[in-house]
Amino acid sequence: MKDARRPKIVLNRILEWLAVLLNIGFTVLFQLNNPWSFVLGIAGPILLAILSFQRHLFADVFLQLAYSALAVYGYLQFIQTPSLHESGLLHIAGISASLIIGMLAGILLKRNTTAALPLLDALITAFSLWATIILMSGWESAWLYFIFINLTSVVLFFKRGLQIIGFLFILYTLLAIQGYFHIV
Repeated sequence: MKDARRPKIVLNRILEWLAVLLNIGFTVLFQLNNPWSFVLGIAGPILLAILSFQRHLFADVFLQLAYSALAVYGYLQFIQTPSLHESGLLHIAGISASLIIGMLAGILLKRNTTAALPLLDALITAFSLWATIILMSGWESAWLYFIFINLTSVVLFFKRGLQIIGFLFILYTLLAIQGYFHIV
């Protein structure tokens, strides 16, 4: 029985490492203002969505597919002037909406699915969407959101047995710190 599962385990590890490389590539190239980052920003999340689906992290599947779509939005913002301008009121609205949507989604996932860690997964998803929208709109403060989101994601992925992805989020935390403070 162990031998029958081995090819799937090996394939999942390869997909996990490829997802890590593509997602790191996106973040590094994005920080370098390279338009190729958006290609990696589509492919990496799709691979991570597959892995998250296998581990019953359903909100994360949605998040990863949304990241792919937001990479398209980011590219459009990259080639033109960003449409959202930063303000304290928009931060309050974004945080409030993320809390409400995350909590409601967590409750729905818990009641209607076999989702693992539904509330944590849903809150990470909601806040990640908000942070990605403002990052793609050129807001430097998005990196602050990502520092906290990524640290929380480390816990989520380690609890679900995706240690390589957990380490990716440790690296993401460091990249978010670099992005905010412009450390070279």
